[in-house]
Amino acid sequence: MLLFDEFIEELSSVLVNEFLDDGYSVYQRDIYKNNQTGYKALQIVKDGDNISPSIHMDVFYDMYVDGKDIREIAKSVIDYYNDHADGIDVDVEELYDYDKMSKKVIIRLINYEKNKEILKNCPYVMWNDLAISFRWIADYQTAGIATALITNREFKSWDISLEELYYQAIENMQKLFPMCIDDMEELYLQSIENELIRDRVRQELQELCAPDFPMLVLSNSKKINGATSVLYPDCLKHLSEQYDGGFYILPSSVHEMILIPNSADIPEDELKNMVRQANQTAVRDEDLLSYNVYSYDAGLDEVSVI
Repeated sequence: MLLFDEFIEELSSVLVNEFLDDGYSVYQRDIYKNNQTGYKALQIVKDGDNISPSIHMDVFYDMYVDGKDIREIAKSVIDYYNDHADGIDVDVEELYDYDKMSKKVIIRLINYEKNKEILKNCPYVMWNDLAISFRWIADYQTAGIATALITNREFKSWDISLEELYYQAIENMQKLFPMCIDDMEELYLQSIENELIRDRVRQELQELCAPDFPMLVLSNSKKINGATSVLYPDCLKHLSEQYDGGFYILPSSVHEMILIPNSADIPEDELKNMVRQANQTAVRDEDLLSYNVYSYDAGLDEVSVI
């Protein structure tokens, strides 16, 4: 049986020699994601194309380990490429034209310590102990979104300030990914498909005398990298007016924040333990945002680490 790297070499050879016409090339890539996570991938690139989907190799290696013939696997790789290659086209020259790129720039809130090596080559802004990184949208569809990290090379060519980039990205985010607030209890209940079970759980929660304060889930309409919504202008200020005070902010993941009104009077150690346990048991490494808990002071309109 081939080892993982040997399998990728053999699969690449089969693709080039038996499945692809002239004018196509196959490249092996190490894809780096958030928090120093990543995976090995293949890219099939057609001459003249400047972008191609990265094809995650783990699932195909699992097929090989389970006994599937490597030529059958190669056919599955080709099918994946054909399904995902259409409709994505990027003019590389546009990357250095800010007038064309300005409406495509967005931000992400990420863990600074786990990403500081990558951030050395990119523009970013600190937010407490976290970093606000910048990306550009390569493709936006109903089913998903493809983005790429903005490096210092593109940023310097645009000849704009970091402040201008930040406010343009925030403006784009609010239009493309509007803020979304859900009641955590209702969100949990909605995840229960069986109506009878859902009603019974709702009744049990009421009988347990749940606290008279809400736990809110802050995200965006896509529910992808929604923790960034905490940065939207006046987001927390408007919520504090609605709920009459400040909030504890628990970074559930890069996709959402949990807001608990300060009136809950929960011990800070308990809040930190909630975040720690969630990160250790329920959050994927690439989705981890922070082990810290934050507090929003409504009077100062400021967020700080507690």
